Amino acid sequence: MSIEKRSPGYALLKSYVDFCFHRYYRVSFHQKERINLRERMIFAPNHQNALIDALAVLTSFKWQPVFLARADIFGNKTIARILRFLKILPVYRIRDGYDQLANNEKVFRETFDVLDKNTSLTILPEGNHEGKRQLRTLKKGIARIAFNYRHEFADNKKEISIIPTGLNYSDYHAPGSNLHIRFGDPIPLADFDQLYQENQPKAYNGLIKRLESELKKQMLHIEDGEYYRCTETIVLLYETLNAKNKGTENDIFLAQQQVIDLMGEKEQNDPEFLIDLQGLTQSLEKILSQVKTGIDDLKLLKKAKNTFSLFFRMMFLFLTSPLYLYCFIQNAIPSWIRHTIGKKFKDPHFKSSVAFVLTIFLFPIFHILQALIFLLISGSLTWSAVYLVTLPLSYIGKNMWERMWKQTQAIGRMRSVYQPIGDIIGKIKKELTLTGINWQ
Repeated sequence: MSIEKRSPGYALLKSYVDFCFHRYYRVSFHQKERINLRERMIFAPNHQNALIDALAVLTSFKWQPVFLARADIFGNKTIARILRFLKILPVYRIRDGYDQLANNEKVFRETFDVLDKNTSLTILPEGNHEGKRQLRTLKKGIARIAFNYRHEFADNKKEISIIPTGLNYSDYHAPGSNLHIRFGDPIPLADFDQLYQENQPKAYNGLIKRLESELKKQMLHIEDGEYYRCTETIVLLYETLNAKNKGTENDIFLAQQQVIDLMGEKEQNDPEFLIDLQGLTQSLEKILSQVKTGIDDLKLLKKAKNTFSLFFRMMFLFLTSPLYLYCFIQNAIPSWIRHTIGKKFKDPHFKSSVAFVLTIFLFPIFHILQALIFLLISGSLTWSAVYLVTLPLSYIGKNMWERMWKQTQAIGRMRSVYQPIGDIIGKIKKELTLTGINWQ
C-alpha cells in the first residue's frame, strides 16, 4: 500500500494519540487557521524534544502526513514495518555508510509521490534533537527534496511551500506543561526559481537561510554564549509569573522574544547590565536548588506565605491518602515497568518520549488484563465492566494526588526562603521594566 494513502487503522490510532497528547500538554496554536492542508506543503519544525516534536506536529490537524526520520532506527525489520504503518520514511546519512546513500533516491521518489497526491511531508531539518532553546544548523535534505520535486520530478513546476513551525515548551518533560505551536508564513519554492536555474547550490543555501530566519521568528532562540543560562532563566521566569494573567500565549511568547532580543543587545552594548542580571539569576537558582524546587514552582510562591492554604492542602492529602493508596496499587505494575524502561535511556528527552508512549499504551493494556482477571475471579460481567471503567479514573486520581503532593512539598520548602526569593524577583522585574519589558 502506498504510504500516502489514507489508512483507517492509522486514523483510529491517531485519534487516540491526539486525545492523549492534548491532555499531556496544554497545547495552544498561532496561525493554525491559516494552514490549508489541500496545498502541497513541507512542515519544518525545530527539534528539541525527541519523538514529542513529531507528535506535536502530527496532533495539530486531522490529517495523515508522512514523516522522514533517520535511517538507523529502521534496522529491525519488524520496527521498519511498524514505522511504515506510522507513515515514517528513512533518510540515509553519511554516517550510515556511503553505500547506503543510494537508497535515498528511492525514498525521495516516494516523497515526490506523496507530494503529488497533495499529502503533506514533515521533516525536522536540524536532523537530530538537543534540549536547548535555540535553532541549530539546518541540514540541506529538506531543500534537496523540495527543489528536486519542483524542478526535476514534476512535469509542470507544481507549487510547493515550506511551513516554518515553531515548537515552544514551558517544560520539556512535565505533564500539564504548556506547548505553544506557531505556524509561520509559507515559503514558496517559486521564490527561488530564477536562482535555482542560475546556481543550484546558491538556491539550496538561500532556502536554508530563509528557513532559518523564519523559524527563529516562531520559536524561542537563545544564542550560545556566556549569558545563555541567564537569558533562559528569565524567559522561563517571565512565563511562570505571567501564565495566569490575561495575556494570551502569543502575548507571552512575543514578550519572551523581546527579553531575548534585549539580552542580545545588552551583551553588545551594555555588558555590565548583564553581569548584574546574571548575578541575580544565579542567586535565584542557588536558592531554588537548596530547597529542591525549580522555576516552574515559583507560580506557587504566593501560597508559600499562606499558612491556611498549606494546612488545607496537607489535610486534604491526609484524608484522601487511602483513596490514593487504592489508585497507586491499581497502577503499580505498569508504573514500575515504565520507570524501569525509562531508566535505560540516558537522554532525558528520549525518556519523556518513551514515558509518553508507554503511558498511552501500557496502562490501557494492563487495565484490560486486570478487568479480565477480575471477571475470572468474580464471574460477574457487570462488576468487571464497572471495575474496568474505574481503572483509568484511578490513574488520573493517582497523578492528581501525586502532583498536589509535590506542589505541597514545594510550597513548604519555599516558606523558609519566601523573602529572599521575592526580593530577587523584584530586582529582576525592576531591572527589566526599566528597559521596557512589561511584567505583570
